[in-house]
Amino acid sequence: QTALSSWIHYLRTKGLAEREVRAGIDRGLDAVILNPANIIGRYDVRNWSTLIWLAASGRLTSAPPGGGSFCEARAVASAHVEAAERGRTGANYLLGGADASYLAMIGEIGEIVDRPVPERATSPIALKLAARVMVTMSALSGRTPLLTPEKAALVSVAMHCTSERAIRELDFRPEPLRAMLESCCTWMREVGRLPEAGR
Repeated sequence: QTALSSWIHYLRTKGLAEREVRAGIDRGLDAVILNPANIIGRYDVRNWSTLIWLAASGRLTSAPPGGGSFCEARAVASAHVEAAERGRTGANYLLGGADASYLAMIGEIGEIVDRPVPERATSPIALKLAARVMVTMSALSGRTPLLTPEKAALVSVAMHCTSERAIRELDFRPEPLRAMLESCCTWMREVGRLPEAGR
């Protein structure tokens, strides 16, 4: 119910979509619901790879104050296949695995790309102010802002989940955070999306 009343559109739309699926289940639909946490892996062109690119290009000037659970893209894809084949109708499967603060994650990224990264997290207030400035600048420039008030709110809190049901029933196999980040960075290098150290 919290998601349905949230001012953050991302959360509210997730809640509304799940409500519709549950309404279908009540009418006989054979469906399960998977809730992946923060997905990291190959083929990411606009989510966490943006943070990696900022770090690798020396443009990452701050670290969000929150944290979350992280899951590897291939493991999430496999869980979807397993859910279609043997998931329990009406069950929710949370897909997480590695819990970390964003500051710790950024530290890992800095080691992988061999670039200095912020060593302290930005305060939530400063992050939210920066988001408002970026949205205003976006309205003037016509460019999509890197940070919005909604994103600032999301990355200012710690949101963790447990994957026990998915591990038990779908053979979900969480990966260490470092392995996920290295996989994403390797792919980014392969396709020329990752600036080399020193450039």
